[in-house]
Amino acid sequence: MKPANQTPNDDLPLTSRQFAARCGVTDETIRRWVRGKRITPHGRTPTGQMRFHPDQVAEVLAARAAPTERAQDIEAHITVARERARLRRGTA
Repeated sequence: MKPANQTPNDDLPLTSRQFAARCGVTDETIRRWVRGKRITPHGRTPTGQMRFHPDQVAEVLAARAAPTERAQDIEAHITVARERARLRRGTA
């Protein structure tokens, strides 16, 4: 039995355009992510069109929300540079 907040279409595969819209990116971004192996389609149609499972949307959104190690490194570098500048000015 489905939870009350699900519609009958919630389990149907999404096209790359539908998937992109739910993820807040373009369908070209989705194709680039697939080529770069960042995501994997749930399946393909007989003509080769990608299909994605609706559950993959939450995975993509969570991954995009999590800070990357590189972003954390950049933030640390900025913090250190600001602290050094403050010390050079002699402000507490």
